[in-house]
Amino acid sequence: MLGACIFVLMLSERLNRQLMVQAMRDELTGLYNRRAFEEIAYRELSGATRTGEAFAVLMFDVDNFKQVNDKFGHHAGDLLLKLVAKTLRECLRDEDYLCRWGGDEFYALLPRASATQAEQVVKRIDAAIAAIELLYEGNKIHVGISTGIVSNSGGNADFDAILRKADMAMYRAKQAGRHGYAFASSKRPTAGSQP
Repeated sequence: MLGACIFVLMLSERLNRQLMVQAMRDELTGLYNRRAFEEIAYRELSGATRTGEAFAVLMFDVDNFKQVNDKFGHHAGDLLLKLVAKTLRECLRDEDYLCRWGGDEFYALLPRASATQAEQVVKRIDAAIAAIELLYEGNKIHVGISTGIVSNSGGNADFDAILRKADMAMYRAKQAGRHGYAFASSKRPTAGSQP
């Protein structure tokens, strides 16, 4: 009887852990979902404000993703999103946080990263994304990514304002020709289209 109770408790604990992981992860990519990322970001940014440590937030948007879905179908789009997510994760440090925000949008939080370090990461990501070639039903699908960068050197960390700034910078990168990046701060240059 005691053994059965212990077994049920262990099984219940395992199921609870699995449910917690599922509640924090995007089903398609396995990355953090929006809710989990918001919780992590609030905690990290609050700590950065207290300690004065720098951090960067990156917003990524897959260029021309709708055209991929329209031309090849949602299955191809899903495969491409998985590949982009994997590539993004491989380009980030272990201590960085990455989430699929929704659709073809992703956010990354880079604790203790300066603007220069964030820019180096984005350049590495651009090169890795440009190298993606998804072969789907005999068609080669290439992809680009536009990125908005917000760098904070230990100032006030208003998460919602940071997300808005990253979003606006990403749209400036798209307007400059896609597959590029832009800084939210006017002190940093906007990089145009990448080759």
